[in-house]
Amino acid sequence: MQRQVWALRIFCLSIVAIVAVALWAFMPYLLVEHRRLEHWKLFGLLSGDLVALLWFGRFAFEHAVLGRPLSPMPINDGRRHFKTVAWVAVAAILIDLAFTFYLMLDERSAYARGSVTDAHVIAIKEKKRSAARWYELDCTFKDQAGTSHKTHLSVQAKKHVLPSQLPIEAIRLLEVPNHAPRMIPIRYDPRHPARAWIDGAGWHNDNGLYWFSLLTLLFQTILTALFLLLLNAYRGSLFPWWWDIYKALPLAVEAFWMLIMGLIDRMMDSLQ
Repeated sequence: MQRQVWALRIFCLSIVAIVAVALWAFMPYLLVEHRRLEHWKLFGLLSGDLVALLWFGRFAFEHAVLGRPLSPMPINDGRRHFKTVAWVAVAAILIDLAFTFYLMLDERSAYARGSVTDAHVIAIKEKKRSAARWYELDCTFKDQAGTSHKTHLSVQAKKHVLPSQLPIEAIRLLEVPNHAPRMIPIRYDPRHPARAWIDGAGWHNDNGLYWFSLLTLLFQTILTALFLLLLNAYRGSLFPWWWDIYKALPLAVEAFWMLIMGLIDRMMDSLQ
């Protein structure tokens, strides 16, 4: 039993380490995307992540801190327990999913009501990929009240061809970064000026935070559901000793996904 407890402690520490490295690798993307959202929207978007963190925290405290080994559970008790767990998990996923779709609709409506002005481009970063090219622009602009703001813009050139709907000023600047003047027309959200788009490019962003959130939810749902279905189909008088590991799955899945995406970005950037 003592050997199992130490194995569980190493398991939990490994997940914590992966989360830490994943946050480091993915932090540049998260900082850019989170600045585009008001604080209350961040809380809604992170609701599923908080549930995953609480589940893992309970698992780690019980088994890694208190040192309680994993043990079998009577099937009747286990099925009642998993019904409660399933309802909580489904509720958290639906809330997170609904809020993610709300963010997509909110992006579209914010673009539609946006105010148009000229922004000064202070930095351009080009990211080359095999199938596309990304341009990251840091800009400053003044709103209708004369207040200065800073925003981050993103442009994807699929098959290395800039979107035809971009204004000519933006196309010239992206094709010739030293082109002057470094001014482009942008559309910003009057309610949250840090959220802006190149005017005419539209609201949609293939690299937006809402897509990352949807994919994370998809992976978490599939793996957790498969795990619970496996336990539900288990034959015998007891669930196996590893039944409680489901609490660590959602956080582990998100950490691995975030780590992979972050490392890919950093590796590609280092090769340029």
